[in-house]
Amino acid sequence: MLIDENSPGYPLVRCVRCRSHDGDSVEAVARRDGDHVELYKHALVEAQNDAVLAESERDVYRDQMQAAYGTREMLVKIMSEIDAVHHVRGNRCACGKRGCKVVRLLGDPRVARLIRGYDEEQRTLRELRNANPELWAETWDCIDVTLVYPQRQQQRPTAGRHRAAG
Repeated sequence: MLIDENSPGYPLVRCVRCRSHDGDSVEAVARRDGDHVELYKHALVEAQNDAVLAESERDVYRDQMQAAYGTREMLVKIMSEIDAVHHVRGNRCACGKRGCKVVRLLGDPRVARLIRGYDEEQRTLRELRNANPELWAETWDCIDVTLVYPQRQQQRPTAGRHRAAG
């Protein structure tokens, strides 16, 4: 919005798009302002509709992401169970085959890292659950891991110090 500097008495507000407002009567300015109010109301309604649509899309994508995380966890759990059955024992697989295809597939560093991470997480959750059954919570946000992994007290030597130590 621009302010009309040529207007006597008080400045008239005019929009940037309308270039031919110079010399308009008060009635024309009032009519134009009424039209602009309608335009702004329409723009506000459109913006509110866009916000509602964006929120609903956000909810859909969040649900899809949660479903993908659940599927990933299920697959890693299955791979962990397969890894428990198929692992190298000497020069053979635990299933008894030499050159087991499953061992080779599970030996991929990325797959092995996924399985190790899952197994470590499950072990930690199991330890937390067993250590604090009355304080157990199902979400990581509520878990106090210091109950399972307390910080170690640093022990100071009580007898004999080296001369160089001062």
